[in-house]
Amino acid sequence: MTYPTLFSPLNVGAHILRNRVVHTATVSGYGANTRPTQRLIDYHRARAAGGTAMIVTELMPVHHTSLANPFLVSVFDEDNLGLLKRWAEAVEGEDCRLVGQLGHVGRQQLWSPLATPVSASARPDPLSWTVPHKMTTGEAEVMIESFVAAAERLQRAGFSGVELHGAHGYLLTQFMSPFSNDRDDKYGG
Repeated sequence: MTYPTLFSPLNVGAHILRNRVVHTATVSGYGANTRPTQRLIDYHRARAAGGTAMIVTELMPVHHTSLANPFLVSVFDEDNLGLLKRWAEAVEGEDCRLVGQLGHVGRQQLWSPLATPVSASARPDPLSWTVPHKMTTGEAEVMIESFVAAAERLQRAGFSGVELHGAHGYLLTQFMSPFSNDRDDKYGG
């Protein structure tokens, strides 16, 4: 099987990718204390220098209630902005687009959660049986604002785009599924 266009440029919105090779989101575990490390930056820079046209980061928590692990790089406040800029400069400097994957694990805090799990409803997580805090309507609206603020923060840091993590039963899925959402407000599933 041949792929004649694999190494040809591709227009994606305002960006031109040098080829069609994309490094999709992969958990590296290279963050530390919710910050990007030099190891993480070097990991992505090496892939960019090797010819990858676009890299999607692993999940980046948009709110402090999504810190399921300290190795996840947080984007819910300004603390990491300088390091995020270094990361973007390293990857984008290799003619590779860096896309931040934004998300929230919701009730799926399987390891050692650093905050009380939250979700659309107080239904237990089927994997850990953790019973989350049911978000109020106001808290759900704050969460939406958190996604927007995180996207704007990545844009200011020099990332080329964002991807919303809506799989694996995480918070966005928890709001969309009647299995995990028994709300009767405007965010009902």
